[in-house]
Amino acid sequence: MSEIFQNTLVENLSEQPGDEVPYYKVQLQLEYNKRCTRNPRYSIRAFARAAKVDPSLLAKVLSNKASMSYTVASRLLTQLTLSPTEQTAFLKSLANEKLTHSFSKLKLKH
Repeated sequence: MSEIFQNTLVENLSEQPGDEVPYYKVQLQLEYNKRCTRNPRYSIRAFARAAKVDPSLLAKVLSNKASMSYTVASRLLTQLTLSPTEQTAFLKSLANEKLTHSFSKLKLKH
């Protein structure tokens, strides 16, 4: 995939300019885009059905409005062709996002 396309993808996923997009979201978006390239009528609903996850949750994750549980992440990993190292990076990025979100909640309380 071209570097320009990947940079555009990352910019579209970022909430703020300069934000780092979690690895797992980039991988999900890349896989979804790959499937859409093969079949222009492919939908988020079809992607979710293949992974046996809720379509609305997947749409929220891809639009950067929600995170997902480790159970959902495991189901999605079955649909991605990632090496064991990449699978570990996928789950670590999810864990880091959850940890960062938890810390930001704590800061808001004080």
